Amino acid sequence: MKNLNKIIFAISFVIATGLFQQEESYSQLENQSIQNLNYGKEYFFFDPLIFYPIDTDGKGRLDVYIEIPLENLQFKFISSENKYTSNIDYIVKVINKENRAIINERYNSNISYKKDDKTKNKWNSEFIIKSFSIAPGEYKVEVTLEDKNTSKILSKSSDIKVLENEPDGINFSNVMLVSNYEDGAEGKKSITPLVTKNVGGIKQFYIFYEINNLTGKDENKIYDYKITKIDNEKKNLIASGSFDYLLKPGKNQKVEKFNAEQFLTGDYTLEITDRENNSVITDKNFMFRWTDMPVTIKDLDEAIQQCIYIADATEFDKLRNAKTRVEKEKEFIAFWKSKDPTPNSSKNEVMIDYYNRIKISNERYSTHFPGWKTDMGMVYILFGDPGNIERSPFGDNSKPYEIWDYYDINRRFIFVDNTGFGDYRLTEPIWDVNRRSY
Repeated sequence: MKNLNKIIFAISFVIATGLFQQEESYSQLENQSIQNLNYGKEYFFFDPLIFYPIDTDGKGRLDVYIEIPLENLQFKFISSENKYTSNIDYIVKVINKENRAIINERYNSNISYKKDDKTKNKWNSEFIIKSFSIAPGEYKVEVTLEDKNTSKILSKSSDIKVLENEPDGINFSNVMLVSNYEDGAEGKKSITPLVTKNVGGIKQFYIFYEINNLTGKDENKIYDYKITKIDNEKKNLIASGSFDYLLKPGKNQKVEKFNAEQFLTGDYTLEITDRENNSVITDKNFMFRWTDMPVTIKDLDEAIQQCIYIADATEFDKLRNAKTRVEKEKEFIAFWKSKDPTPNSSKNEVMIDYYNRIKISNERYSTHFPGWKTDMGMVYILFGDPGNIERSPFGDNSKPYEIWDYYDINRRFIFVDNTGFGDYRLTEPIWDVNRRSY
């Protein structure tokens, strides 16, 4: 939780002005469910893509991209080498329509890092790419991973279609989602595949695809695109436009940029259409999710109220005053993006740590109030675990109390249970917490 500890913020007048009072009851409005913010954690991700190399006897190239978040793996510490290590097996299988495996390959990967890099590697992933030559047809791609340290085995599958190339025509590859793109030296492109297909938490994303022009001459082509959001099986148009290309003979690699901030949480489909005949050339499903949101966060109004310890008065009023669910979600997403220390990654470490502290506060300090609304919960959310706790139960001449010492910031907080029912209150309100930017 080091990221959050770096952003201790001012809560001056929070208690005094009534922005937050323990007697206040926060209502949960209808249809304010924080939809698509709360999904089960994915153990790994994979994305099979078909490209069409020129001069390969009509076969396609299947690229299987796999991403495994390191935090999902079990690492063992090897003291003699001062490092953590994980060992995984993975199988890539391609099954044809006759249910016969035409590809069945097993691989092994050892992942390790030094002890000092443990925190840094918490947010990293292992990326794997495997390529296969495959004839036209319909297939199922199945990836199975086994964590050798835990014997946990998980599988995922996806259907693919390898098309017949038009020998004298124009052929499209599948669309790859990309989180980062750079033009390198000698015309080489540096791309980072977005294997999760999740554009949540990043400011922009790209699509990459190849167009093979086999006509033998330059071709001027216009392709229209549209992005629709799928809500209860209904499609709502979110964005549309066109790409105007001069396609040279041979392979043409294309990269297009999109603003991720125009999306709300949900599922989306991108379709690219040939304007000449209005046929869909290629499409791509993707999503907008906030990753690693604790399972206790299910209500948008409550999630906004819980921002009270990290938002200043202006930010908090802006969040609370949003009227509709769409407005609330937009403000909520924009607020947390403004706090993200790594805006180009798919994880917002500060948001993850903050709501984990909310969750722990509810587990530890709940009385007749949720734990995050108590004084102990507030201090824990602000500062994390104290360096030392001194506890005193009932005495003849004293009430129960606890003293929390934070040696790193030279602070002490004293809580007294005046009622005898475990409702510990601060003896002095917090007035002087320094605000730090992040």
